[in-house]
Amino acid sequence: MIKAFIRNNTFIFDAYYYQKYNLNEQTANDIVEIIWTVLNCVYILGGMLGAFASKYILNMIGRKRGLMFNNGFSLLGSILAFICVYVHSAECIVVSRFLLGIQAGVAISAVPVYLSEISSHKIRGQTGTINEISVSFGIVVSQVLGLSQLLGKFKLK
Repeated sequence: MIKAFIRNNTFIFDAYYYQKYNLNEQTANDIVEIIWTVLNCVYILGGMLGAFASKYILNMIGRKRGLMFNNGFSLLGSILAFICVYVHSAECIVVSRFLLGIQAGVAISAVPVYLSEISSHKIRGQTGTINEISVSFGIVVSQVLGLSQLLGKFKLK
C-alpha cells in the first residue's frame, strides 16, 4: 500500500517503491521527487488544455450539456484518486490530476459564458464579474488556510 508522510518538509512514499523496484533509498526519493513535480505540473497542463478545448466543447454540444459533460472528467478523476491506494499506483494520481485539471479549465471558461446567457440583460456583467471574484476569493482563502503559521504543521502517523 502506498503510504505518504511528511518528514523534514519532504514528501516521501513509504517502503512500497523501495520494494517494488528494488531501489536504494536515495534513488527511490529521487523518483518520488520527480513524481511530486509531475503531480504539481500536470494539473496546470490539464487546465490549459481544458481552457483551450472549452470553446469547441461548448460550440459542439451546447453550454448546459458541455458543463454536464465536463462533470465526467471530475467523476473519473475522483475515482482514479480514490483507487490509487488500492492498486498501488502513483500514476493513477497523475492521471487523476490531469483529468481534474481539464475539468477545472473547462469550468473556468464555460461557467461565466453560461451565467451570462441565463442571466437577465440588466445584471449580465455583474454575474460574470461575481463569478471571477468568487474564484479569486476562494484561491486567497485556500492560500491563507495553507499557511503553517496559521493552522500548524500536518503530520501523518
